[in-house]
Amino acid sequence: MSSMDGSGLSPRETQLLAQIEAALSVDRRLTRMLATMQPRRVRRPRSDGRIRMRCAALLVVVGVFLLAAALGTGVAVLIAAWTACWGLALLLAATALADRLQRRHRKPPDPQSP
Repeated sequence: MSSMDGSGLSPRETQLLAQIEAALSVDRRLTRMLATMQPRRVRRPRSDGRIRMRCAALLVVVGVFLLAAALGTGVAVLIAAWTACWGLALLLAATALADRLQRRHRKPPDPQSP
């Protein structure tokens, strides 16, 4: 049996110990490099926001047409059309705003976590 301090090791054991120490050294260097690297910001397409804006614009146009059609029919139809149109538009705007705020306040990943 050989001792753990490195004395009395066979040449093969000494070689294996040197390889293990070299691998650990590389691992420590990589860990330091990864810890100091800044996370790259990935530009995501803003297609979700564009789709929501187009849907909101479409709802406004539909609301105007419903208003024009409802002018001859009655006040109840006019109120129902405007309520549905603006309710959907406000819902889309609220979800777009919530997504934007969530993206703005998202924390970057911790480089020291596994």
